[in-house]
Amino acid sequence: MENKVKFYSEDDLSIPFYFKRMEKVFSLYFDSTKKIDNFSDAIELKNAVKIFESGSYSIDWTEEYIARLNSSLDSLKKTYYEFLGRVTFKEISEYMFILREEYEYREDFFEIFSKFKYGSRIPEEDFSQLFWETGLSIHYLLKNDYFYKVYPDFVKEAFLSQSTNLEYLLSNYTDSNYFIPLNITKDEWNLLLEDYIHDRNSNLNYLRLLLHPIKGLGDKYFQITDVQKLAIQKISDAFNESFDKTDAGLRVIFEIYLDRAIFKQKQEEYLRENPLEPMEIIDKSIVYNLRRSAGEIIDEQLTLHMISLVDRELLTQYKDSENLFKNLILDTQLFSNKNMVLLPSFPNKETLGVARVIGVYTKNSYPITQYFQIKQQQICYKIMAYQKILSEFDSSIEQIIHWYFFDFLNNQGIKWLPFSFSPKDDVIDNRISTIFKNEEKIRKQYKQLVDYGEIEKDLYNLTRSTPGLETLPSYIAKKYAYLTENKLIHSILPLLFSDQSHLTYVDEIRTEKCFVELIEKHFLRKGDFLNHQQVKIQFLIDNNIISADEQKLQFVDKKQIDIFREFYWYGEVNYYNSDSTEKLILDALYEKGMISFGQTLFSKSESNYLNFIMNNSKFDNSWGIRNKYQHGSPAYDSEEQYYFDSSISLLILIIYASKINEEIIYKKTQLKENKHELMARINHSRAS
Repeated sequence: MENKVKFYSEDDLSIPFYFKRMEKVFSLYFDSTKKIDNFSDAIELKNAVKIFESGSYSIDWTEEYIARLNSSLDSLKKTYYEFLGRVTFKEISEYMFILREEYEYREDFFEIFSKFKYGSRIPEEDFSQLFWETGLSIHYLLKNDYFYKVYPDFVKEAFLSQSTNLEYLLSNYTDSNYFIPLNITKDEWNLLLEDYIHDRNSNLNYLRLLLHPIKGLGDKYFQITDVQKLAIQKISDAFNESFDKTDAGLRVIFEIYLDRAIFKQKQEEYLRENPLEPMEIIDKSIVYNLRRSAGEIIDEQLTLHMISLVDRELLTQYKDSENLFKNLILDTQLFSNKNMVLLPSFPNKETLGVARVIGVYTKNSYPITQYFQIKQQQICYKIMAYQKILSEFDSSIEQIIHWYFFDFLNNQGIKWLPFSFSPKDDVIDNRISTIFKNEEKIRKQYKQLVDYGEIEKDLYNLTRSTPGLETLPSYIAKKYAYLTENKLIHSILPLLFSDQSHLTYVDEIRTEKCFVELIEKHFLRKGDFLNHQQVKIQFLIDNNIISADEQKLQFVDKKQIDIFREFYWYGEVNYYNSDSTEKLILDALYEKGMISFGQTLFSKSESNYLNFIMNNSKFDNSWGIRNKYQHGSPAYDSEEQYYFDSSISLLILIIYASKINEEIIYKKTQLKENKHELMARINHSRAS
């Protein structure tokens, strides 16, 4: 099987290594006289044709050779189709045994098996015996519905023979599409589930999926009990405890500095010790763990320092409520310079190659990355530090929030219906519960304010349902910009910024994390790249992203690249807080159908984050902290978890206040502008 041609996808980086072999394969069948007499040769020719039809070919191939290939495609296909259409039972069975070694062609073979309906040539009993003897995986029989229709009893028997086959069903709710036998009863599913939970070969990632409801799965196949969930939780906890006792994992250290000078000093010190970004350190630690699990000895212990600043001097010097409020909403670990919340999960920005494929999540899961979880811990420690310093002069985040809604907004002519916080000496779970009740009150009142211009008590009391976070409106017509389903923009962004793009590498010296960094850091010409890379580069040239003026590749508009980077990293851009040049670029993208605009209080990433944090209704893996405190409170082993929940609840109120404040400022500015415009018209009419 060595060196035989295999087509995986048109983006497969190994394609160029097959070009020499492809020439030999094509040369054998150009004249249509040589016949194929085995599956291996037929599948190889089929793969070679697929690669060529995908647009990949050697830079050394002449135009005449390429033209000859194009004119010969039909005859090449006919050559392998003729063999595949006339194979016998004996040839099929013999090749199935060969597939035990020739593993790279297994999927090709079973795809051909179903396409040419070989089931009509092999009875179910014979196929069953043959399949068991070869020891091949049922995986190949679940790629389409052909096998369980032609061989229903055998496929069911094979599926139920191993409890770990349950993972094929679960993976249909992650990123796969397997065809599961339809003739398995609910009792058989429940037995398979029970066996799977206690199978030592079960994948812990799939087991953990079962701890939460999976959208679309429900109890369609089986019904998981609370006792089974407890068993899974114990298995998960035991694994975590055994892992934490080793020195193999990433060591994360959270540090809060109260002095700005020391904070900057520590920043520089840790950067000198390890110049890698946090996501690079995380990725490296995962690679180390994989190598250790394979038996390799690695002594290096990776450490990630997550440091924060809570400036005691600034807080104590300007400790009136207005300045304390400004400190919170201008915190650069909470909000970007465009007032976007920085705490949601941004996988394109915060994960690299290895980290991106670790773990199993359903299609309806929130993307919980390792860096995302670290971010949440960091911000919770920071909120605790804020509270500690504020308490020194008899203040708190709750008091600052209360000041904003009932003093500041009242002075702006906006009267909120009252809400209050629990006393400081109340038990912590009561304090958390009260904060979440206040969040709901803020949500309902804000929507009424935008919809009707004021908050009216009787209308509020008649409003039974709480509006969804994603439905809360904005005064600002074009507040956020989002990517549409436009194929062009979704082709451009990965080429520019993905670490999996084909355009990150020229040679060992000229290689970077993404194409943008490659162009920015090196003097490159189009001819420096391989042929299949040049096709992608020409695509970017044709779409006016890069130019090849004076033989050097460079970006046509660097500001546009910055906007593209925001979209790739975050999936959205704050249009309202963009500068005038950025708005022109965004307007042009809108005209091309690449983006759309939204008019909501929270952006999509922000509302998804808040839904994940608070509620169970949107994501399969939600933390659902608010729901835990709606009817009673959760029981935790560690008191620290309550302080984590408390910090998260306060963080949510800070986010609300910041976003609502932006709306109020906009509304006030608009009223002033409208008043000035009206006065100008009046003065103009008087003058005329």
